[in-house]
Amino acid sequence: LTNQTATSKRPSWSRDGRFIYFSSDRTGRPQIWKVPRQGGDAVQITRGGGLYAVETFDGRAIYYTSDGAPADVWTTSSNGGDESLVIRQMVGFSSIAMARDGIYFLSSLSASGAQLDFYRFSDQRTLGLAAIDRPVHRFLSSSPDGKSVLYSQIDQRDSDLMMIEGFR
Repeated sequence: LTNQTATSKRPSWSRDGRFIYFSSDRTGRPQIWKVPRQGGDAVQITRGGGLYAVETFDGRAIYYTSDGAPADVWTTSSNGGDESLVIRQMVGFSSIAMARDGIYFLSSLSASGAQLDFYRFSDQRTLGLAAIDRPVHRFLSSSPDGKSVLYSQIDQRDSDLMMIEGFR
């Protein structure tokens, strides 16, 4: 799909399956781009920086994370244009997922747990959904109808002791 010398990562599908959004630093700073699924020329969507994008259910807009730490969530047309700040200081560059009436996102993350919140489009309010009492990875995915959200919970960590015999 891409063959630039730049880094291209964090892909996501458009709702109709015709395009793939991704982040690339081909202009010197990570931005959101869109490429047809069968390949071809990629089109730059964002100008202010972007790392991960999800498209709205009607396909008219995307919501995407900024390249700062902590990240912010921004929105723009699915073809690019004016960019607007939506959510300040969420965690994880891929920690957003789309619902019909809002966005799921991780508002905090620690070694022992995370907070899952929901930004509601109708009144621009953030609602606390769940305090997760286990460590999680920084990625969310929503069901096709947007009514459920998936996350990766870290239930166990393993390690082994290894030894290399003395050097001479």
